Amino acid sequence: MTQEQELGWFARILRGHIELRKLFWLYGVAVTAFLWLIVSGILYRLAMGGVSSILFFALVFLSVLVGYQVLVSVGVWKSAGNYRGPIVWAVLARSAVVLAGVWLLADLIIFFQVASIDANDPSRNSGNVAAQIDLNPEFPFSGFWKGECGENFGLAIEPSPKGAGYSVSFCGPGGCFKPGTYRPDTMIVNDPMYKVVNKDTIDVTTQEGSSRYIRCQ
Repeated sequence: MTQEQELGWFARILRGHIELRKLFWLYGVAVTAFLWLIVSGILYRLAMGGVSSILFFALVFLSVLVGYQVLVSVGVWKSAGNYRGPIVWAVLARSAVVLAGVWLLADLIIFFQVASIDANDPSRNSGNVAAQIDLNPEFPFSGFWKGECGENFGLAIEPSPKGAGYSVSFCGPGGCFKPGTYRPDTMIVNDPMYKVVNKDTIDVTTQEGSSRYIRCQ
């Protein structure tokens, strides 16, 4: 066994002893994207299920992801320094490390800003919110909307307490978002984030794409 083989995986990355192309594209791009996708999916399902300790799980998963990304970033930087091919690839790899670091820092700032907001209303949840929604005829889209009426989570759409348009709040078994903390207040009609299909069907645009909701009150 050679000295290189005796080095552990972590040590090889930290010393830049893994080929730059493999380290960058496999560990830096493919694995990182896969981990973010898996963790996002897990946290989404936990949130949909009303898990009250979602913030704890988010912090645990975020710590693991950040640690992995820092490890790979250090490895790519070192590997770029050891690279013996065209210098342009080494420069691009290190530039990507810098950009990834800025992106990660921005994500962390946004995460902790959101986490610091007291957005949960435990007095309302997907089981009781429908009975609490003000069905003012002047606000015809008021109601509890779901992807399918058998689901135990959805959107509470009701007159905004600010007196301008609708408040749109996500509700699950663990509680509802307070008005104005989940999505900005909206008039729904002529808002590009919403498409009214009919009086009981609305398409809602999110960062993940468009989702269809039906009124289930």
